[in-house]
Amino acid sequence: MDIALTIIKYKHSSNPLIDFFNYEPLSQLMQGAGMAVLTLLISFAIGIFINHLDNRERKGSFLDLHVALDYVWRFKYSVVLLLLVEIVPFFMGVNNIWLQVFFFTIWIVALVGLIRILFRLYEWVKGDKNNSRIKYLSDFPKSKRDKIVSWLDLWSTDTNLDNRFNEKDFFIPFSEEIDSLIKSEDKDDLNLLSKLLEGYLSNIEKRNKTFLIVFPEFFPKVLEWHFILWKKQYSEFSKEKTERPYSNHHLFETDHVIDQIIKFVTKEALIGDNAHPFSYFKALEVHIEMYQNVTIEGKEHIYSYLDQMPIYEDCFNMIPLSQNSYEIWGHYFPDDWKIKISNLEKNKISNIWYSRFLDWSQSRIHNNKTEWDKEMEELSKELFTSVDPITWAKIYTFVIRPWSNSRIKSVIEKRVNFGYAGRFISSWGDDDESNFSKIYEVELETTFDLAMYLFGNRVFTKDNLNKWIEELDTLNYEEDTDEFRRKQVWKSIFLALKKRIKNS
Repeated sequence: MDIALTIIKYKHSSNPLIDFFNYEPLSQLMQGAGMAVLTLLISFAIGIFINHLDNRERKGSFLDLHVALDYVWRFKYSVVLLLLVEIVPFFMGVNNIWLQVFFFTIWIVALVGLIRILFRLYEWVKGDKNNSRIKYLSDFPKSKRDKIVSWLDLWSTDTNLDNRFNEKDFFIPFSEEIDSLIKSEDKDDLNLLSKLLEGYLSNIEKRNKTFLIVFPEFFPKVLEWHFILWKKQYSEFSKEKTERPYSNHHLFETDHVIDQIIKFVTKEALIGDNAHPFSYFKALEVHIEMYQNVTIEGKEHIYSYLDQMPIYEDCFNMIPLSQNSYEIWGHYFPDDWKIKISNLEKNKISNIWYSRFLDWSQSRIHNNKTEWDKEMEELSKELFTSVDPITWAKIYTFVIRPWSNSRIKSVIEKRVNFGYAGRFISSWGDDDESNFSKIYEVELETTFDLAMYLFGNRVFTKDNLNKWIEELDTLNYEEDTDEFRRKQVWKSIFLALKKRIKNS
């Protein structure tokens, strides 16, 4: 009997698992391992904070601090693991072998988790941080405040200071965030949308200009956001009795920010140090072709999307100043956008360019200045591409100038401030003069046709033309004077316009 008990006791005590858990210093060793890991974590923490405070290029880098604490270190998660590593050893003294196995398993899992965090911190401190930044910004769950602070900090980094900063890689997750928010109807989401875009706009000068203009991931995406916001706003207020635009102030703020981004890109593409007008106009052409017929019908008005694009006045002001203006008008500015009868009859965009040019040019003609207006000269010649620039400048000024008691006398005695030169025409052969004459005659005919198409119903009526011709005949100027020559020119213009009324 004693021998049997001795054998059983021997077998029980010789079980390696039991021996392991009955090893008296085990709990102290487990706690010591936990303290060793904690010491390493503290060392990494000190290094991260010192780098955060001393990094001159990214001083105050809240993004890197958030990435290190929340994504790489996973601070809250690691605190839980650390508590498990330090507390579980106190429960290893229980007499139940299966409870000991359970607690030890928990401890091992927690310790492995902490060690993995140590390796993540090692890779973060030593390696390329951009991958972690991108993953944190795109996939890692964050509070709205952390999103705003992190993205703002990222965009505030000058691309010239950080050679590893890749605009495309960071903008893609940013645009995905905007895509998600812009479709939401929740006010908090729309507020976040506005804050994120404001942060980008406030630092847009620091962005890589080539990416903003040339890369398809940026400007076409911004144009798409502009369309979505326009549709949301006008769909909303067109249903209201008063048809008030921008009834949602978050949408209004966001729309304003998008407009400013488009204006910035327009400026950089046309007159920036590294202008890329080809990519700019190509993106615009694709976008306008896609949405040129989109309208929203309200209770009082029909709203056209193209009317709301913030590009027209900036193009008028900047293309003449561009070093690439010749290439823009000859190759990049789509011919379908130019103002001629065939385009006006089939393209809404041509009508909008004409309407906006009409608004833009009125103040320049109303001021009655006689100095040469270079911008008007170029825009009139290149937008009204099929007319004789000299004759068209006279007719257009006649229509746009404020009406007075002696309108005919005014146009004769006051010079126009643009339309001083015709088009450059190249030709070879013996019939150069004949070819030039034919081309000029065609341009004149087109000029009168366009004048009647645009102004015939309200300006160049039969009664008005007869009255103006009679008034011309009453004005006497000495021959070989500018006024006499202008009188003759205007009479020929009125007669040519009157002829078109007879033939119509």
